[in-house]
This record gives sequence, C-alpha cells and structure tokens, in this order.
Amino acid sequence: MTAELESIDADGFTFDWTTVSGSVRYFNYACLGGSIEAKLVRCQMNNTNVAESFAHGLSGAPTAVILFSVLNEQPVPASRTTLYASIGAWAGGSQFSGSIWSNNGVTTTATRRILSTTKALVRVAGSIDRSLSIASVDGTNVNVTYPDTTAINQYYFWMLCIRGCRAKVGTFTLGGVLTPTEITCPGIRPKFFMPVLIPGGHVSPDAILSTMLMGVGASDGLATTSSGLTEVNNVTTTLSRRWQSNNNLDDYDSAGNLMIRSDISFGEESVIVDPTTNTSSTWGQGGYLILGDAA
Repeated sequence: MTAELESIDADGFTFDWTTVSGSVRYFNYACLGGSIEAKLVRCQMNNTNVAESFAHGLSGAPTAVILFSVLNEQPVPASRTTLYASIGAWAGGSQFSGSIWSNNGVTTTATRRILSTTKALVRVAGSIDRSLSIASVDGTNVNVTYPDTTAINQYYFWMLCIRGCRAKVGTFTLGGVLTPTEITCPGIRPKFFMPVLIPGGHVSPDAILSTMLMGVGASDGLATTSSGLTEVNNVTTTLSRRWQSNNNLDDYDSAGNLMIRSDISFGEESVIVDPTTNTSSTWGQGGYLILGDAA
C-alpha cells in the first residue's frame, strides 16, 4: 500500500492512495495543531562518526525532536532483509530511544531490544554498532554525536522537529500494580503523550535484552492508540506477531498474551497511566514524550 498526503484540512487530512491491497487496513495517527510549528527532515549519517549538525528548518530552536529510522543505507523508497527499527525523542536536554532487531534467514532466531536513556537512535544487534545522541539544538541545527562507532554506514533517518510548545522526555514503569502511575510534567499542561514500550527497559536502561518486543502509543488524554511488534529469541521456528489497539495503551508478549492494558488521562501538570490489566512488573515500561502548553 502506498499513499501521499494530499492535503492537511481544517477538520483532518486527505490521503491520495496510489497502491492498495484490496483489503481493509487500519492505521493509527496523531495530529498536532494550534500554534505548534513542525518540520519533518530526512537526514543521512556521515561515514566518519565525527559530530555533525542537521538543519531543522524551523524559525528558531526546536522544543522537541522525534527521531525514527529503519537504518537503511539506501534512500527511500527501499526494502531490505533483516529487521532494524529505532524510535526516540529529545526535549530539554533529555533523550531516549527504543530499538529492536530480528535477524533474517537463520536457523535459530536471534532478536534483541534496548531502551536507551542516553541516545536518540540506536542500531542494535548482538551489540550496539552505531548510535546517535543529540548534543544540543540551536536556531538553525540539531547537533549530534555518535557514541557507538563500530559501524560507519551512512544510515538514513527522519527528524520531526517541533517548536512552539512545552515538552518533557523521560522513562516510566507501572511497577506490576493496578494503581495509577502519575508522570509529572511541572510547568506543562499536557496535550500529547507518546510512550515507547520496551519491557524491562526502565529497570535495565541501555542494556541489550533478548527477544524483540516494542510498542508505540499516542494519546491526547481522551483518545488513545497503540501498536507493536514481537518476535521470540533462540527458537528454530520464527514466532513473529503484531498487535494494535484503537482504545488503550496495550502491551502484548511474544505468545500473543495481553500483559498490560491502560487508560490514559491528563491532569493539570501530569499524565496518568491507569492500568486495568497488569500481569508483571517487567511490563509497562518505556520512554515517553509529553507535549503541551505552559501551565
């Protein structure tokens, strides 16, 4: 399936579909509006691992940056074997990245995941061979360094740079209990919450964990959506799964069992994650980005 964004309208947006599958496909989306200024920029890493800067195209320094990549060396559109995926965010000098890997064409599956609290993009396999950290932002550029330098491939990635709001980045855990978890954001009246779920990631930050598990969610305090991918490690038959929810922040294990289901609401200066299902303290962990107005 292939679509181009034809227009952003007063009451939504319009896609122009050029390739369709013939079957109904559901997708999740989040829209940011109001006085927010945003630019989506495609970037390419250098082949030296020397610190570099990427122009963001905003009228001033960004408040928040969302980064995502499947770590291809070819310009899009491109399709490659072996699964690499990384999504992260930066705000106020803090950053995180959730990253997963699943090898292709092997007789025994090899999968990994990591939640980094020091890097905004990570390419992880048996080890981290390349990563990106945001060192600073200014009126023109997002300035980055490459802490892990085994690889020198010129991977492509995207930056969604946002200005004109308040923002906070951090990590959270639901702790294996059914009581609400309040994520405070002093000085920010939240309007948007983006969690990236990595089981075990909050208690083991920057550690490479086996088994591929990652979910991504979004909420405006009233509507919540989430989806994710799983794959089992060290088995002779692949057990790949995907899941999607249009109403909750969910988290499933690699056998397809619902591990976490949470409602999301916003306080005056906080996001409240209220689990209705919580089966393990290992689950319901990850990084988050909060966007909002001044409280």
